[in-house]
Amino acid sequence: MYSFAVGMIFLLIGILASLFSKDKWHPSAVFPFTWAFGLWGVSASELLGFYPIESESLLLFIAGGIVFSVVSIATSEILRRSNSTSVASGYFYRPINARKMVFFFCVLHVAILPSIYFDLTSLSPDLVQAAYIARQRSVEGDDVLGWAASNYLQVGTMLIPLFVVCYLKKWCSASSLLIISAPWSLLILLASGRSGLLQLLIGVLFIWVIVRGKLSAKLVIWVGGCFLLVLIGGAIATAKVALDSDESAGDFVYAFLEHFAGYAFQGPVLFARYFDGDISLEPLWSPFSSICHMLSFVGLCMPDPQHLAFNRYAPDLEGNVYSMYFSLYPKFGVLGVIAFLSMYSVISTYTYFKAKAGNVYYMMLASFFMSSIVLSLFSDQISSSWWSLIKLTALMALVFFLFTDRKKIRRDRAMINQSAGQTPAT
Repeated sequence: MYSFAVGMIFLLIGILASLFSKDKWHPSAVFPFTWAFGLWGVSASELLGFYPIESESLLLFIAGGIVFSVVSIATSEILRRSNSTSVASGYFYRPINARKMVFFFCVLHVAILPSIYFDLTSLSPDLVQAAYIARQRSVEGDDVLGWAASNYLQVGTMLIPLFVVCYLKKWCSASSLLIISAPWSLLILLASGRSGLLQLLIGVLFIWVIVRGKLSAKLVIWVGGCFLLVLIGGAIATAKVALDSDESAGDFVYAFLEHFAGYAFQGPVLFARYFDGDISLEPLWSPFSSICHMLSFVGLCMPDPQHLAFNRYAPDLEGNVYSMYFSLYPKFGVLGVIAFLSMYSVISTYTYFKAKAGNVYYMMLASFFMSSIVLSLFSDQISSSWWSLIKLTALMALVFFLFTDRKKIRRDRAMINQSAGQTPAT
């Protein structure tokens, strides 16, 4: 009951933020809307036996939502005033020769993806079992794939959104997008699990909003269907739900609902139990974990394991997801939560502002930060991914160096010169 009431408070915060920002997809609105949905889900999941949240942790959630939204609105207003006369131009505003890029990555797909498939089937000829083994090894900290293969899959999570931008800008066809993204996505799901793919799907929704200004019903159906398939596939691959069991259809559906609810809503419940002292847990998560990971390359830091201990979020259900707040509160307290959420708010708002101005690089960053806001119910994706964002920056610089459509740029300049009554440059 308390969770539902606080969810209503978050809904009100989100509505006010969308009115102030004049954009219902603005970070200041998305954060409270996400937590409204999450806390309503927690309240509904009490029917499945989940522990209720009835503590002062709800006040911390409210404070975090207010801080994030207020800082985001203030940042947006400062950016609007300081960039009122700026012209959208630069390296990452250039058009991309998407046909050339599609051909290049098709060749790489043929060269690399089969080896990843063979690596997976070497774990087990049954792909479902292979995915389960890969997940178990990943949790234990073992490498499932080689360096090149694992990094190529990570490149996929970074570049599929770029191909979506190319499609939305009509630089490539829907078939080209499908040819590139489908095999990449399938192997990402099998080898790396569903979390990265779910974040990718959420990011695609925000890219669509940034480029087109609104969502289409067809897109929501397609992405929603993919989202559901990924969740179902992940549940089967991790043996959370068994297809070959003798249970009735009703029991099967109930098992899926219980699993989905646990996946989506266990984070706030487990953090609240930690906050109340009902469970004991070593605070391994930190907003500096990614920095420590980078320093480990030169032997200056030893990263903590990122897979936390399991605890019960219901009498018979265990999980190890504790929400974004577990990365901030245990080591830094309430003031740390306010400080880091303020920083996350500024960063996500800045990237969203630049993305809406047409900067393709910032579209990639905005899709990541906006999807991380949604996934804050699970974990602190922002601070744990600085190294990945450095990789993304280098990758985007390389892509624009190799695939900028210079012919189109020259044609556009010639047309501008002609319309201005000047002789086109030769």
